[in-house]
Amino acid sequence: MTTGKRDEHSVRLSDITANHIVCMRDPYDTSYVGFDIQDTIQIHEASVSVIRGFLADRYYAEFGEYPPKRLLDGMAESVMSKCLVAPVDDLAYRVRRADDGIYYDLGLDDWGSFKLGIDGRMQYLSPSPVYFRRTSGMDKLALPENMSPACLLPLLQELAPLHNTDQELLRLGFLLSCLWPEGPYPIMNLYGPPESGKGYHSRVIRMIVDPVRAPLQGIPHQEQELLLEASRERLLVLDNVSRLPVWGSNALCRISTGTAYRRKRLYTDSAVMTLHVCNPILVNSVEQVLVAPDLVSRALFIDLPPMPDAGRIDENDMLAKVSEALPRILYALFAIVSNSLNHPPTVTIQSRLTPTFRLMTTAEKMLGLDAGTFHRAYNRNRSVGHDVVLAEYAYLSTVRDLVEDGNGRWEGLAKDLLGTLNTRVKSPLRGENWPTSAFMLTKQLRGMSNSLADVGFKVEFNVNRMRMGSGIRLSRG
Repeated sequence: MTTGKRDEHSVRLSDITANHIVCMRDPYDTSYVGFDIQDTIQIHEASVSVIRGFLADRYYAEFGEYPPKRLLDGMAESVMSKCLVAPVDDLAYRVRRADDGIYYDLGLDDWGSFKLGIDGRMQYLSPSPVYFRRTSGMDKLALPENMSPACLLPLLQELAPLHNTDQELLRLGFLLSCLWPEGPYPIMNLYGPPESGKGYHSRVIRMIVDPVRAPLQGIPHQEQELLLEASRERLLVLDNVSRLPVWGSNALCRISTGTAYRRKRLYTDSAVMTLHVCNPILVNSVEQVLVAPDLVSRALFIDLPPMPDAGRIDENDMLAKVSEALPRILYALFAIVSNSLNHPPTVTIQSRLTPTFRLMTTAEKMLGLDAGTFHRAYNRNRSVGHDVVLAEYAYLSTVRDLVEDGNGRWEGLAKDLLGTLNTRVKSPLRGENWPTSAFMLTKQLRGMSNSLADVGFKVEFNVNRMRMGSGIRLSRG
């Protein structure tokens, strides 16, 4: 190849790079590259192979030939180097807060976004003024069509009926939280016997807020796999879970509040890629599986009764009806989120689910419900979760007996309490959660303090420090 021809190829590649490629990083130092295709910036995680492929395709489309491999590889590596030190941008998945409102990536081919403005306007913008990242399994959200929020609960109940009003409100709160740009997020547990529609209800929720090509999945075998899956979706759905391992309970708590997943970047010795995850989570199961105290404080429980055989409708027919109604459902949900964005409540209930309470306070006004309706439904739901926690630990009934025997109070060291429990409860009746040390007993009681308070018992630690350690006080709350 002559020098002049090589220079011509280099100039062409440089022009394509300057005119059609944008380099960027997210706040967690992960590099991305944006390709300008028909005035639309399409975002991909940066890699030499992805950049090389775009340059080759673009070069061929413009000039009818491919550039020399050595020049192509050199330009791709140069672009990758720029991506590693590029300006930082948010690059959120599905939903992103900006100074002028909240933006949603609907996954449409033009890479536009739906904006809820701080001025109260809702509109679809193409091209999108903000960038989003996408994953290979992402599917399209419905383009919203006008519907009053007052019609939302009846429409949802028609398409996916639930047992009572409390459950309808909990589902609405969960759907709204999935559309809010910041956590912490709730963890919903749909549970019921076989033939109760757990999978159908999970698919409906998935279709509304975060459709993907594989809507349901089991729980992975390792925490890293779970965190990686959470980084690739807006809504993390775990299907047909029989029991959560300890690492799974801890991971779900961190994902709902927000955590980071770090892994070594491929083909490097020391470079690390960081993925931030903070997701709403949906778990369906036969029995309640959110039994750890930390999970219960974040959980929304919906108990599904078995469906009768008579009058059943084919699930695919029902999902088709849901698909037809999605544009109206999404518009009504967006209207509530927009109103909450522009008219925040004057009083906010402080809890791990504060964003959900904020959204439901707005929803109560727009749906014509009495103030505090959702809070009362949530408290009833929370008591169900605490009952499950207490049922998991066989020694708690004996602890209550000790308090009653002491005229409403017991005080002493954790090792003394464990010794008394071991004496009173025979080994076959202890169950798998029985504490094997004073340290484990103290740890369990700390975790269950809210559940015990819910049934009228108070636990205090580090009282009356003694020579052999600090004491525990149990009393009627």
